[in-house]
Amino acid sequence: MSTTLAPQVSVSKAISIDRFESSRFYQPELDALRFLAFMLVFCRHVISAFGLAKKHQAIPGAPMPGAAFVASKIPLPTYHVPHAWEVIQNLAQACDFGVCLFFFLSSFLITRLLLIERESTGRVAVKDFYIRRSLRIWPLYFAFLGLVTLLSVWVPSIRSTELRILASIVFIANWPIVLHGFAGTPIEPLWSISVEEQFYLVWPGFARLGRRGIIVVSILLAVLPVCTLIYFGHRNGTINSNLWPNSAVQCLFFAGGALTAVFGRPENLDWSLPKRAATLLGGFACWMVASGACHVVRAESPGAFKLVTGYLLVVLGTFLIFTAFAGAPRTIFPKSILYLGKISYGLYVFHVLSLALTMKVMFALFAQGRTLSTSALTGVIISAAAVALIVTILCAMASYHFLEKPFLRLKKRFTLVRSRPA
Repeated sequence: MSTTLAPQVSVSKAISIDRFESSRFYQPELDALRFLAFMLVFCRHVISAFGLAKKHQAIPGAPMPGAAFVASKIPLPTYHVPHAWEVIQNLAQACDFGVCLFFFLSSFLITRLLLIERESTGRVAVKDFYIRRSLRIWPLYFAFLGLVTLLSVWVPSIRSTELRILASIVFIANWPIVLHGFAGTPIEPLWSISVEEQFYLVWPGFARLGRRGIIVVSILLAVLPVCTLIYFGHRNGTINSNLWPNSAVQCLFFAGGALTAVFGRPENLDWSLPKRAATLLGGFACWMVASGACHVVRAESPGAFKLVTGYLLVVLGTFLIFTAFAGAPRTIFPKSILYLGKISYGLYVFHVLSLALTMKVMFALFAQGRTLSTSALTGVIISAAAVALIVTILCAMASYHFLEKPFLRLKKRFTLVRSRPA
């Protein structure tokens, strides 16, 4: 890459972006990985809906799917949980780590793009970064917040408190969950976007320091979660909501993605499909051990040792799953999967709302207050999940083409290193 363009460059105005056509970093296989991450999170919430329905039938006071998806603050008596359901729960909780995959992947891509920009121009245009980030994230984010707030006038079960709406507006939606627990509303998954925005508020400044600076900061970001987990692991009364959405815990995955961007060139991996499959299975095995043996995402804290061990296994598993996809030929993925990965932001934003409304309608139609057999209940959940997935995809497609695309075209004016084809 030419170094003669260095300090004289004004990225957004003084020169044409066309002069940097060689400054590209596009890995289509990572769109498939984005879709996988979304499907893991989607499956997690579907299984949670099944668990809520089973609990409601065993304990009529328990919330039904459509009222809450993640947790309830209502104290409920315990009931017998079959061993098979314990196994399913382990699988479901491993699906939670799809969020970690999003964090890892996002950090890898952003860090790599910022490093390419710095090596191409001798600088990181922080202002342009914030403009690009706002144009990519904010339009759908705030449109969705407005949509849910409006719908909640007619559907009270999806209503959020003013505190949580305000926290979402200023991108600190994760902290009410850390302090007060999950509420299970459709805007609650936005906590992960808040964590990302908090990270990217400071990251371009660190990227200005170059590779060495990123390495030092990433190591510090890896130490912080370990200290946080040790502290909460030894504290009485710690529950999952204190840890899972906590920025001081999730920054472990941003550190992992950033260090991979600095030290690795996974896009150049020329692995056979069997080797990739083995790496993928190894990653999922790490996740299963973290969920099933270390219980890192259970309601109550399993203790400091299991928390630290479990989260380190999660980040190792995330790295392995990422590596299994990185550099894979795009021809092995159907075009439809790559497209769905491209619109995965919309898929993630809309899926809980779609699930909540679909479950509400399906149970009103088929359950009608009756206790369903396990097979009938499973059929209703699967049918509702299929409809919700279709609705989610349609909403994400409409959002991408009619809401997001105009802002993405504007975003190109401030883009130096392109991460998509022209």
